[in-house]
Amino acid sequence: MLKSLDRASSVRPAARCLRLAATGLLGCAGAAFAAPTVTTPYLGVTRTTDTLSLAAPVDQTSGTGLGAHVAKVNLLRIDLTAPGIGFKVSPDNGPAAGETRTQTTLGFMKQEKAQLAVNAHFFNLTNANAAVNTTLTGFAATNGTVYSSFEPAPLANALLPYALTANSPALNISATNSAQILGPGATSATFAGGVLPYNAVSGSAQIITNGQKSLPQVVNAVTGPGQILAKTVPPFSGAALGNWYTDQIAARTALGLSADSKTLFIFTVDAANGSNGMTVSEEANYLLSQGVYNLLNMDGGGSTTLTMVDPLTNVAGVINGVSAQRFVGTSLAVFASPVPEPSGWVLTLAGCAMLGLRWRARRA
Repeated sequence: MLKSLDRASSVRPAARCLRLAATGLLGCAGAAFAAPTVTTPYLGVTRTTDTLSLAAPVDQTSGTGLGAHVAKVNLLRIDLTAPGIGFKVSPDNGPAAGETRTQTTLGFMKQEKAQLAVNAHFFNLTNANAAVNTTLTGFAATNGTVYSSFEPAPLANALLPYALTANSPALNISATNSAQILGPGATSATFAGGVLPYNAVSGSAQIITNGQKSLPQVVNAVTGPGQILAKTVPPFSGAALGNWYTDQIAARTALGLSADSKTLFIFTVDAANGSNGMTVSEEANYLLSQGVYNLLNMDGGGSTTLTMVDPLTNVAGVINGVSAQRFVGTSLAVFASPVPEPSGWVLTLAGCAMLGLRWRARRA
């Protein structure tokens, strides 16, 4: 059953304004929006939705489209210790061409009979928004099968080096829901420390590392991890816009962990339905304010999709604002159990409490 939390359990508007202002996120119109809405759609899953009014970015290269803007966000907190929580990454292609076959996030969630899903990897995007074989960027594994490796430097232009970093770390979730963010091991198909891959996804870069913002460094030639090309480097032409990918205000997807790695954060911000999106820097600032300790920026833009089965109606749908569903390279499916209904004795006690209140009111 979908349960809304008390206003007291949400962040009070004034306190929220002060906190977001301190991170440079909140614009002057921020207080005009309602407080965040917090719900618990499934056992161990907390969903926060919010609308933020953001000032023009101050730590970005100036350019067109970088003024004040609105960001509608979804943030899922998933307790990895909760009963019934499980995960699966989109499967590989087997003997077919490429590494995987594109599919909508909603289609993958329905196929797996999961309760939630979000888009994951960057991939070789084609003009055909349909099911096609594709190649992923970065490390990928599903149920213990590794089917895409880390991408060493220097990245080829075909791998979008203006957006992606070499050997971008991967989020790995074991069969027992132990979650870590890891780099490559002895080979590009293994993890550091000998950790065994199970369900693993990677994005463009790790933008929060141990509680600190860690945006990619803009360089003229990528020679190692944590670097991306400036727009002035081929295949680009025209005026420079510095860190083009991270500077643009766009839809974003991110996956992160708490300091104790027992909470998985799934984040989306829209660029549709009255929302403009965020820069990568704003994304990191916001999620730092929400308690994220390590964070990966995943594929965004038109790929950003968050889906859920409504626990009341059992209807599956897209719950973030998208202009159209895109067939993406991979998605991460989340399995979760219903929130237990209150037991009979709890309801009886609640009823007795109400009767007691009425009796005292009559005596008064």
